[in-house]
Amino acid sequence: MADYDYVRKTYGVPAYAGVRVNANWSEKKTMGTIVRGHDDNYVHVKFDDRKSPVPVHPHDLEYHP
Repeated sequence: MADYDYVRKTYGVPAYAGVRVNANWSEKKTMGTIVRGHDDNYVHVKFDDRKSPVPVHPHDLEYHP
């Protein structure tokens, strides 16, 4: 699912492609950007310090819309 409708409705988060996020599990607050993906339960995030996007559970992110 590319537009994350399911994630927004199910988890109550503002998950849209282009939204800046940081990982809740990281002490250094690793920043990234949500990119288009094809998974019903996860968002795909291109973290600033990685080359490829990774799937992340919506509740493991802090959103900066």
